[in-house]
Amino acid sequence: MRRRTRTTAALLAVATAWLSGCGSTPRTEALARGQGVTAIAALHDGGLRAAERTTGTIFSVDAHGGRRDVTTIAVSSVGDGGVLGLATDPQDRTFASWTRPDGRLVVGEVTGQVPRLIWEGPQTNGTAIGGRLTVTPQHRLLVGIGDLGDHAKASDPGALNGKLITLDPDRGPDQQPNVISAGWHVPAGVAYTPNEESTNAVLWAVDDARGDGPDRLARPGAAGPTGATELGAGRAPGGLTAYGDQELAVCERASHELRRFLIQDVTQAVPGRVLATDCDGGVAQLSDGRIAYSTGGALRVTAR
Repeated sequence: MRRRTRTTAALLAVATAWLSGCGSTPRTEALARGQGVTAIAALHDGGLRAAERTTGTIFSVDAHGGRRDVTTIAVSSVGDGGVLGLATDPQDRTFASWTRPDGRLVVGEVTGQVPRLIWEGPQTNGTAIGGRLTVTPQHRLLVGIGDLGDHAKASDPGALNGKLITLDPDRGPDQQPNVISAGWHVPAGVAYTPNEESTNAVLWAVDDARGDGPDRLARPGAAGPTGATELGAGRAPGGLTAYGDQELAVCERASHELRRFLIQDVTQAVPGRVLATDCDGGVAQLSDGRIAYSTGGALRVTAR
């Protein structure tokens, strides 16, 4: 107990020092229009790819805010359904997860106009789906699947509810996923620090508990979240991205705050200053270091 108290006190001291002088009003800039954007992925040329959840539209935005629609996929937007996650690999291939009109969670490549199916996941009923994506250091796709409204199955090795899985992006829908972590409510964001291309990258996830406990930012372990930082109940996290080598940025939809978190000893993160106060969806760090995020009706970026 004494050691834990000292550790907590040290973390609080770091947080207090880090927060001092950070009370200024956040500065952000408009980038492009996008209705109900739930997912954003950065491109190497300074632009990004984004997805509108209910329309199924995937579009590109260049570094100057110019928008170009890439493709539109047929989705079911019942409940939490629609386009749920986006990720880009080192070649700027773009991958998405979405619920098909039949309600099944699927993953595919959406680089061009015709999507290529990679995996057919579980049937959903529009509740606690998850679907966030990122690319692993081994260039596999990592998908966070929510508990689908049945959290008891999150610890069941025979069910995909509440699991983090990886897939081979070059294979087809008959592949079997590799489960790397269990015990999640709704993984609302997954990200690697310092970035997904580093050999020493560390995986983080933010979990939306949906009223069954505090929302949390944590390291995924095989049996569940480890070293969790509690965000508090009802924070409704909606996105996560790396922010530099030792920081993360979390969008909390309940407060609409986009907040920095400082990583301590690769095990725990402490909250830092607020980057924006109108965040309502996906977030991604762009190649120039700024954070792009959705307000629900538009895309904005943190100011340089």
